Amino acid sequence: MDRRKNRGYLEHCLERGDEYKEDYPKWLSGEKEFIKLGQRSEEHGSYILEALETGRVYRGHFNIENQGLITNLPNDCTIEIPCYVDRNGIQPTFIGKSPLVATATCRVSISVQEMAVEAALTGNRELVKQAVFA
Repeated sequence: MDRRKNRGYLEHCLERGDEYKEDYPKWLSGEKEFIKLGQRSEEHGSYILEALETGRVYRGHFNIENQGLITNLPNDCTIEIPCYVDRNGIQPTFIGKSPLVATATCRVSISVQEMAVEAALTGNRELVKQAVFA
């Protein structure tokens, strides 16, 4: 079995890092264009800045702290939901109760993250193992 295929997003990040290491000197020298003048990258940071500065509304999906926005997930956990950005900042949308299948998946992830945080704060090695194997 090819272990690289099982590393998903980690592998993607590692490959992107290699790409940046190779291309960065070429971008600086002008040999290769990264973002053509007048165009934007695929990242949404420039749209967020534009919305904050001009008031032009931008809709994106953001990782934010749950504060009653998804009612059947714990407050204080991180959620990814649609938000709107304008001169007033980032305004999250109220989701309400998420479907049970989505909630179950999220709760597993949240529990593992809570174990990892608890392990880091207490130095509990057994909890680290449990979080990794969960």
